[in-house]
Amino acid sequence: MTTLPVVQRELIVAGRQPWTYHTRVLAAVLLALLGGVLLILPGRSVVGMTTLPLLTFKLLSSTVFAGCLLGGVLLTSDSIVSERRTGTLGLLFLTELGSLDVTFGKLSACAVQGLCALLGTLPILALPLMMGGVSWTAFWTACLLLISTFACSAGIGLWASARSRSTAGAYSHALLVIVLLCTLPPLAAWLAQGSGIGPAFVTRIDLLSPVTGLARAWSADATMGSSILGALLSASSSALYGAMALAAAALELSRTGRTGFAPDRTKPGPEGVQAAGTAASAPLPLSLTSYARQYLRRIPQVRGLDWIFRLGLVAFGCFQFAAFIAPKQSLAIPLFITAMLIAYALHVVFKIRTALAAVGPWLEEIQQGGLELLLCTPVNPTTLRRGRREAVRYRVHDTRRLLVAVNLLLCLNIFDPELDLGDAPIRIVFLAIFLGGIASLWADAPAIENAGVLHALKQRKIGTVLARTLLPILLPPWITALGVFILSTYNTRESALAVWFVTFHIAHLLVSGWVALKSGKTLDHRFRLLAHQRLGGGTTGGGGKTVSP
Repeated sequence: MTTLPVVQRELIVAGRQPWTYHTRVLAAVLLALLGGVLLILPGRSVVGMTTLPLLTFKLLSSTVFAGCLLGGVLLTSDSIVSERRTGTLGLLFLTELGSLDVTFGKLSACAVQGLCALLGTLPILALPLMMGGVSWTAFWTACLLLISTFACSAGIGLWASARSRSTAGAYSHALLVIVLLCTLPPLAAWLAQGSGIGPAFVTRIDLLSPVTGLARAWSADATMGSSILGALLSASSSALYGAMALAAAALELSRTGRTGFAPDRTKPGPEGVQAAGTAASAPLPLSLTSYARQYLRRIPQVRGLDWIFRLGLVAFGCFQFAAFIAPKQSLAIPLFITAMLIAYALHVVFKIRTALAAVGPWLEEIQQGGLELLLCTPVNPTTLRRGRREAVRYRVHDTRRLLVAVNLLLCLNIFDPELDLGDAPIRIVFLAIFLGGIASLWADAPAIENAGVLHALKQRKIGTVLARTLLPILLPPWITALGVFILSTYNTRESALAVWFVTFHIAHLLVSGWVALKSGKTLDHRFRLLAHQRLGGGTTGGGGKTVSP
């Protein structure tokens, strides 16, 4: 069996890459800074010193848990798709390698960087343990759950890469499976408990979700045997999901690895030609430029993200309706907050979809030699950016309109007398959230489009491009929520809290505008230089002339 030599070779290659070590150090430093900010809360805050370590442990482990869920998908979803796109996947099967060997080799090559980053963050989780309030059992149970969650995410990403025709399709399918695994078991258990229908074990089906396992790990100690057992069951389920996904990826490779996919039977596009993985569309409007029309045809389908968005809209409508008909105020407000969180998740899905539309075709065009053709023409980079922007916005404009309607509906809920959200400052906070969400739909789009194109000229892996494009967009809202939470631990007045929250939200919009402006100017002035560097050619001198090295 040739699996172990392949894995050994991939680990040696990964060990020679500087980013394998840089990622581990960076993840540990960022988590240590977050833990330090949380642990320096003084005793005069409303969070007591006895509950502060446990609260810090929950926030740190939740942050690492989110990184495990998304990190495995980002690292592995492009591994097999890229081999198939460049035509080298069939060459691997000309050797003695089997589908299982290729699967484990790709897993070790792609996931080692994320695993090193995860292992670097585990000692930081022990900081609340040394302060007391967190048991050794809770710490080790949480660590085991985080490792199994990363293995599950990496396996699902590899399976999605083996069965998809495009990188965007692989990411969308992997994210759909992750969302279903995290939400369906708790939802089924909640419905079974509320209705009282079905056998008793159905109410414990939520343990099959890694999210429930993390909650059980927080309360796991020597006196809570049920929590320990539940967390271990959830960790075992996540590891089983990952193993099943790897087996499915190997089976898919054994079926299509040597010969490739069967011909795509989707309907032809408006020109009678349909690229593999792209969506058949209606006749395009004449207002689009020629490059926008050509780029729009190359944007692949993201059925997984489409299903996530549809299911999210259904869930949002259900919770909104339940909040209005709830007989008690104590039930209406949690339902409204849940609907608000679902709306935020829909915004995240929209931005991921925008990034895939802006980056995916452009990166494939670079890898397939389209960038070399562009350099041979006196093309203006501004014209290319304008055409790409038109194509991306045409593809996502329907989704953006739906999100605007969702936010406006939430704004109307603030003034509903039956839904008492508190005094005027609290209502201002909610209003800032919803109106700021609408503003971010337009402010974040140019930042995603320009930064994605710029990072695609500098990086070769689409996972790295997506991470560097979306982190400046998605991190500020999370930092805003964390900052408001820290301020609320001090006996801060509601009016001051509203001012701080609005300030943080305006800062997020300014960051998005700065990213869009800076990356746009860089593309206007250094496009040809970056393109030559991307292709490994010479540098460009003044006047745009090429200077040989």
